[in-house]
Amino acid sequence: MGGSAVSSGTDLSVDVYEPSADTDLLETQTRLQEAVRTLITGIGEDEKRDGLRDTPKRVAKAWLDASSGYRKTAKSVVGGALFHEPEIANSPGGLVIVRDVDFASTSETSLLPFYGRCHLGYLPSHGVVLGLSKVARLVAMLAKRLQTQERFTQELINTFEAEVLPQGCAVIVEANQLEYGKRAHVNISSARSGCFLQSEVMEEFETLLRFSGPGKAEAVRGLQEGPDLAAPGVVHSTGKSADDTRLRYSASSAVTNGLEECMEEAEHEGGTSTSAALEGAVLAILREIGEDPRREGLSGSAQRYVRFLLASTAGYKEAMPHRNGSLHCPEPSRQQSAAQPPAAQDLHIHFMSHCEHHMLPFHGQVHVAYLLGSSGHHVPLERLQALVKTCSRRLQIQERLTQEIADGVFSLTGGYGALVACEASHMCMVARGVEKHASSTITTAARGAYLQRTALRSQMLQRLMQHQSESERRAVR
Repeated sequence: MGGSAVSSGTDLSVDVYEPSADTDLLETQTRLQEAVRTLITGIGEDEKRDGLRDTPKRVAKAWLDASSGYRKTAKSVVGGALFHEPEIANSPGGLVIVRDVDFASTSETSLLPFYGRCHLGYLPSHGVVLGLSKVARLVAMLAKRLQTQERFTQELINTFEAEVLPQGCAVIVEANQLEYGKRAHVNISSARSGCFLQSEVMEEFETLLRFSGPGKAEAVRGLQEGPDLAAPGVVHSTGKSADDTRLRYSASSAVTNGLEECMEEAEHEGGTSTSAALEGAVLAILREIGEDPRREGLSGSAQRYVRFLLASTAGYKEAMPHRNGSLHCPEPSRQQSAAQPPAAQDLHIHFMSHCEHHMLPFHGQVHVAYLLGSSGHHVPLERLQALVKTCSRRLQIQERLTQEIADGVFSLTGGYGALVACEASHMCMVARGVEKHASSTITTAARGAYLQRTALRSQMLQRLMQHQSESERRAVR
């Protein structure tokens, strides 16, 4: 984009933490790693076992990455990428909309990731436009902090306005919020200011966004009418009048419902001394990344996270399923070989577990199918759900989790045939590092007849995945 650079506006960002030298950073990483070791041993794990040896180092790096936004400023991100375009100045009224900017942030309430995408539109003033890549960089900088989705939305519009000085701006944030023991759900928050408070400008923005792809119509629905600022779940920016900026969002919190269950379960896990040690470790992590655990919004978060961690790793106190002899089914009789395979049972169970490499959640569905032999018996759904809970509520990797569930199903159903397909989204793929939001992982495990008969296994996998596809289509509708 051509043109001459112009000076940016007032910087809204505050550097909370800035390592003075490489030595300081190394010392910070060392202290973070020690706190992570306390968490690992506190839940009953062996920090020296394979799979966990380098976990403290990886988790420390992940926390520094998740808080890197504190160590940057909007001015440094924008740099000289503000341009004055005479043609735009002489032809006012053209909107600029940047869609589908992915982000990942951390909830200050639960200390769990929330992630999704932003849509930002603005009307340039005096022909000044921002280099498009800088929009994504501003989003990334502001996301790498501990906050609520609503504050993230507000900070994004405030920062953009201060740096670019447009005639008006609108922001929509669609975020997946994790909740203990439940499926991730999407919250939509939005903010608008300046000329976007006028209905005709908003209608143009909504029209362009609605027809830009699937799901956009739902995202803009909350902006179609000006919100009642006195209503619950509606906030306007601090320091501005209600006429300047309006923010609308879903009033539901990512931790309200599941946290109560989590706290009840955590009361039975560990002792007071264990909980205190774990809470101290979380407080140390927050201080090392430059946060104040006593500030409004973070006060009590360490305790909530510890209760979540204890409840979500309660599987260590329960017996794991073991393989009973061979993975193959008993040799069928001549009559059984000639007969059709027994009727298959298939079930679909939601789960959430913790990646042992980064101590971040992964969640999804376990698809279970089993065949009953002559001595087999049906297993109640509640018992299979309990099996999945036992296997998943510990530091895990998806590949091992799938095999352990297959062992349990094979044993519980009488050992004729068991098939498990596990599909999950991993926060270590979404909220750190490569940040591939659309990525998911599928793992399978087969026992007995499903292991021995390729055609039978393929047929059932198609059936299981068809159920998943239909569920996703219903969710979109």
